[in-house]
Amino acid sequence: MAGSIFIRAKHRGTRRYKRKAWKQHFSYGRSKFYALVHNAAYDFYDRAVRKFGIHHPNQSWLRISARYYGELADSRHNDLNINGGFAWVPLLGWKSEIQVGRLSQGKYEGSDKIYGIVAHEMAHASHYRMDRYFFLNVRFLTLKNRCKMRTISESWAEGVETVVTNDRFQQLSNNYKASPSTTSPSVGNFYNSRFQALQYPSISEYTPIVADLSDSFNQRTINGSSNKNRPDDRVHGYTLNQIQRALKTSRSSHDWKERLKSLYNNSTEHLVDALFNEYMYDRCQ
Repeated sequence: MAGSIFIRAKHRGTRRYKRKAWKQHFSYGRSKFYALVHNAAYDFYDRAVRKFGIHHPNQSWLRISARYYGELADSRHNDLNINGGFAWVPLLGWKSEIQVGRLSQGKYEGSDKIYGIVAHEMAHASHYRMDRYFFLNVRFLTLKNRCKMRTISESWAEGVETVVTNDRFQQLSNNYKASPSTTSPSVGNFYNSRFQALQYPSISEYTPIVADLSDSFNQRTINGSSNKNRPDDRVHGYTLNQIQRALKTSRSSHDWKERLKSLYNNSTEHLVDALFNEYMYDRCQ
């Protein structure tokens, strides 16, 4: 059954206990959606955190509200508790820290998109656990500076979503092609390639800078031709763990960039300034 503020979501596969393999398959409906969310959260905890060196998204518990009729655009992470043990406001202790939707303008999205949204919000929870004062500071900033901080936090979560989701689904299938809504035919069939196809001024706070710091793909020179309206990404080789460590205690894009360069040696380090200039400084006027 689905969870509520009074009961936890649960599924009973058999009426009586049987000493045998518990094989359950959900092919449609609410059960499939809830299973996708549960599996995505478990995979993030059990595999992605360990493989990529991501900070653990909680210390004791974390509630996720999976909304069957909810829009993906309404998915969010709420800064409700400091360490997963108690809420800022006791009366909010029942409220879910993460909310995940299923639909995009009323239509169902693919399982990789559901997985990606869970990973995105878990990345926010991870960032919050690692450096909660980042989020506290945001509340007291001007709108312009709040926009700058939001660009940092959303770029980080978008990067984790992109890297972790592609890694997961490429493991499941060597022929994985991402859901069409996440791709751009001019760039490729990998998850979130649409962000690397964006041109100015269409780039929002959900920048692909984290993926760009990691991958060896330059969207400016797609198919051998140069498109000056796209970011020039010549940086590669930084890991999520390195980018995360640089993010910790950073309070501006400049901090993040300088910490990344000072903490790690990278053959493309001299190009990091230019990449940050592409994304992080001109959005919030």
